[in-house]
Amino acid sequence: MIEIVGLVSSVIGILTFIWGIAKFAARETEYKRIRKLIDEHYKTWKELGYILRGGAIVEKETVKRINKFRSKLKNIDDGQKSFLFRIAIQNGMIGEWGKWLLMNKHNSEIVEPLVKCLNGEEGWRPRWRSAYVLEKTFEKDINKVLGQLNSNLNKNDQTQLALHVINTDGVERYLKDISQDKQEERHKHAQALLQEIGAFSKQIEEYKKEQTLKNFWLNKRNEGQQLNY
Repeated sequence: MIEIVGLVSSVIGILTFIWGIAKFAARETEYKRIRKLIDEHYKTWKELGYILRGGAIVEKETVKRINKFRSKLKNIDDGQKSFLFRIAIQNGMIGEWGKWLLMNKHNSEIVEPLVKCLNGEEGWRPRWRSAYVLEKTFEKDINKVLGQLNSNLNKNDQTQLALHVINTDGVERYLKDISQDKQEERHKHAQALLQEIGAFSKQIEEYKKEQTLKNFWLNKRNEGQQLNY
């Protein structure tokens, strides 16, 4: 009887080991698929000038798959990491943008895509998520950063409104005002964004304390460098 119990235990151990190897292999295969998808979408995104449309758009289910590998993706190059943050901004809670924000606390390449998103063409909620991140990064120095971008990004009316909000009462106050106005078409969207800010408050506070983007961009300004994209 003891021999049978021992044999059964051995078989269970072997099966458990094999199952573990199979799971590991399946996860590695999935990771390779995800990396290939990221490479393809990132290439299109760059070709489109950091705008999320057409082949650059990542489906929500794929975003969920990517998030499962967030810790493993933390060491990819800054360009691709900025793309993953941008798609997180696009997808809100599903994208888990607060967690990707923290992973990009030293990545200067997230800035231009966020500024481009302020025109609202990629969605109302992504626009104000972007504005919120830019505010937490640069505060009222945002215009100094825009001066370094060789573009007409700040000439769009919607972009100007977002910059005005950042430079005055702030994005959170703006969203609160909209959320309380039942006549405002976007009041439910504003409420949802405020909930997201609350959900990611820990990551946002940590980002504010540790991010180095503001100093990086302001130092470039002081050096008289203009960035050409």
